[in-house]
Amino acid sequence: MDKSPKNKISPFLNVRKKSPTLRKKISAKSKSIDENEKERNSKKTVTKQQQQQQQPRMIVKKSKETGSAMLKPTTPLADSKTKPGNIQTGAPTLTATAQAAIFPVTKPLSTTPIKHKSPPEQFPAVVKMPTTPPAKECQSKMGQAPLQNTETQTLKTLSEYHEIKDLEPQTVGDMFRDIDNATSQMNILKTDIKKMKWIGDDVARQFVDKLPNEENLTREYNFLDSFEIKKPCTAFQNNMERNRCAKHIVLDENRVVLDRPGAENLNYINASRIKVPDFANKLFVAQLPKMENESFVEDFWYMVHQEQINIIYLLCSEELTGPKTPTKLFRENAEEFQYVGKMFINTRKAEVVHDLKIYTIEVLPDGMSDAVICQVHQLTSWKSGKEPHKLRLVIKMIHEFLTEKEVQNSTVCVVSFLGSGRACCFLAALISIAQLNKGILPQIPEIFKSIKLQRPGATENLITYSTTYLIILDYIKRKLGDKDFNPKVNESLKMIRNFMAKLNHHEVQ
Repeated sequence: MDKSPKNKISPFLNVRKKSPTLRKKISAKSKSIDENEKERNSKKTVTKQQQQQQQPRMIVKKSKETGSAMLKPTTPLADSKTKPGNIQTGAPTLTATAQAAIFPVTKPLSTTPIKHKSPPEQFPAVVKMPTTPPAKECQSKMGQAPLQNTETQTLKTLSEYHEIKDLEPQTVGDMFRDIDNATSQMNILKTDIKKMKWIGDDVARQFVDKLPNEENLTREYNFLDSFEIKKPCTAFQNNMERNRCAKHIVLDENRVVLDRPGAENLNYINASRIKVPDFANKLFVAQLPKMENESFVEDFWYMVHQEQINIIYLLCSEELTGPKTPTKLFRENAEEFQYVGKMFINTRKAEVVHDLKIYTIEVLPDGMSDAVICQVHQLTSWKSGKEPHKLRLVIKMIHEFLTEKEVQNSTVCVVSFLGSGRACCFLAALISIAQLNKGILPQIPEIFKSIKLQRPGATENLITYSTTYLIILDYIKRKLGDKDFNPKVNESLKMIRNFMAKLNHHEVQ
């Protein structure tokens, strides 16, 4: 069956088939239906208009709980002055009773406008856009003294530079011109920063001017080497199997004591604490443990975890720590780990920069959950009693330590084969360069004296002692970058290298 709208109204329209009497009845019924629908539509229109015109009244009703007046909406009511049956239209009004409850006054309300008092001078009623520069406008409002001549000139210069004229909108061309001006200013600022004077510029030049010659270098070393330190070293003597050399002793007063329970020999390691004036970091100098005994390697990593050492400068070749040794110090490949006794040693990251290898190692004793993450910088090309093969790698390690914020407060341990010559030379150079960066003139003999009093084997030989001057001079040359002064630095470097070559030739003979 078709349910289209056409078929639904067909009984009223399709009357040709019906009789005349039936057609008249249907036509009359259709007319009555249309009239009723028109009447209903007209009533709806009148009702909507009345609802729009008749706004709800507000009457006042006292709250039983608080006793205060409350406004309550209601249907429009006849006012006392309004005839019955009439309804007020327009804005809502209040009855006399409601007004008396809200505004309890004895006198009738005045119809004249209220004159408000003028507001205080410091709070102006009308805020207008300033016609004068903002700084002057603010000061004149607050009653302060006018700007000084220098400040006025600065403000004028800035306004001319930015081309501020009555806050007019900028065009695209103006915006690009301002961007070009800002870019040029930034380039000038970068150039000025590069030209800023290094804080250690003056003391660095003094260091080069006062550099000792070959004779004075020999005299300084002989003076330091002649020191006889008569302090107790009982633990060192009782654990000779853990030491590589009987000559370089470890003092009892500043040796590292492992906090493990048990016999006295279980808390010994060939490592010393070093304290130097004007250097806040905790410093340690240690001997490379004997790799043929696993317990000695375990002691080393236990010390790293105990003292919370974050940076290790390992000045040893791979032959001493690598795969040919009975026990590896650590795994050289990233994401590899090993157990050394009860110590878990995990190599998280490995990076190679020529002869400098940098490892990130996780150290965790068995039964503990607080691991120590340390960086191991292994320089493999610095042989014992010789000059570093690549001096710039030593400079790189020192410079990164002194400039990177992440490692500036770290605890440092310098390790060499005997824990004496190269380790103390590197430590002295690190302290000296740190003093230069603070504007302090380093005194190499005094620094070595301070280290030697805590680590008696610091002055291993004259070549290692001269290497300290070599490292500092190379750092000054790179830091200053002065074309006029660099020739003098180069002469000093050449003098020390020739002196070290003579010492090497003498040792060969």
